Parts: sequence; C-alpha cells; structure tokens
Amino acid sequence: MNTVEPIRDPYILKCIAEDLKKESIRNYMIFMCGLYTGRRISDVLSFKVSDLKNKDTVFVRESKTKKKIVLPIHKELRKELQEFLRDRLPHEYIFTTNRRTSKPMHRS
Repeated sequence: MNTVEPIRDPYILKCIAEDLKKESIRNYMIFMCGLYTGRRISDVLSFKVSDLKNKDTVFVRESKTKKKIVLPIHKELRKELQEFLRDRLPHEYIFTTNRRTSKPMHRS
C-alpha cells in the first residue's frame, strides 16, 4: 500500500495557496479549509454555509470513522470564509461543482 506524507514546509504551502488563489477561489478555499481544519477532503466537501459562516467552531462528523468532533476555526480561515460566503444562503453546500446544484462536490 502506498503512503502519502504531508507537506511540512511552510514556504511550499504558501506557494500552493497563492497558485490556487490565482487559478480558482473555490479550489483555494478547499485547500485552506483542509489545511486549517486538518480534516479529510470528504469531510471538508460536506460543509454547508451554516456550518462555517460567522462561527468560531465547526461540528464535524467524520465520514470514515463517524466520530463527532468540535474544531475551532482559525482566525485566518474565518477571515477568508467571511468574504467567500458573503452572498451564500445557509442551506447551500460550500463547495459544489456548479453554483446551481444543491449537491456537494465529491472527492473524485
């Protein structure tokens, strides 16, 4: 079985974030949510606007283990989220493939 090591170099993480922000704000926010929460991509993609907008913590039910976890939302991530979620409705998923769908993105 192959293993994947995390990227530990802050400079590389910053470069990735900058490149993603230039390319796509959605992909940048997926990256930032994963980076600051430390959750699997399947957990990040299931967030709704009401889970994160104007919140200090987020409640997560892990998709793999089904554990309930309460995570603080880092102040840098909160600042980015406020701008990203400004005009979104509470019932919407944050990350969708198309603005008009009500279904979340999938990791594939």
